[in-house]
Amino acid sequence: MIVFVAGMQRSGSTFIFNVARELLSRSGRVYAEPSISIPDVLIRNSGADHVILKSHIADDLLLSLTRHGAVKTFCTYRCVEDSVASLMDVFGYSLDNSMARIRSWAQMYRHIRAFALNVPYEALRRDPVSVANRVLGNGYIVKRNTLWKDNSFFAFDFRADKNFKLSERFTLQAIVDAFNLTNNANPKHPETTGLLFNFDGTVQSGLGDPRQAQLGLRLIF
Repeated sequence: MIVFVAGMQRSGSTFIFNVARELLSRSGRVYAEPSISIPDVLIRNSGADHVILKSHIADDLLLSLTRHGAVKTFCTYRCVEDSVASLMDVFGYSLDNSMARIRSWAQMYRHIRAFALNVPYEALRRDPVSVANRVLGNGYIVKRNTLWKDNSFFAFDFRADKNFKLSERFTLQAIVDAFNLTNNANPKHPETTGLLFNFDGTVQSGLGDPRQAQLGLRLIF
């Protein structure tokens, strides 16, 4: 298995690199290095079962292998302004130098975007465990939302009423109301309850009311 970690600078690519290395190590020996040359890495890997390359650029051979699925590729990305600011702050690069690095990565990303697992930096910060779980131990990549439950909302409410004429002036109305008649487990609005973690990657804001019914009388005059 050959894996290429090709994230934008300062976008969490090191985290993805460590996740891939940890998972692949469960099924064999892993050789990893920052390089874009697959032939050189294959010579130096000393018979490893899996190879991981990490870089912000790629040569033509690596791009071609990625497009044909021979190399599993991960791309992390974030807001360009934040990436540039981080390069300048952490490494002391100039604005022009930082922008040139991002442009170089963007040119590469344009060629492999459709063939890679693309992970936004915000997702890594918000829920790194869910992101990590999309990388399987056998090196395959689970597409976004594949293992997630459907959190769609559906409710069928029903009302029936009948009028009973008591006199010229008074009418008695009998009412039957049913709410969520199909007893669907709907998530509530996030502001109303704390979050529930379902241990399958699904985060809900709590379940709504179950099926309910009520009887009523109304005097109309």
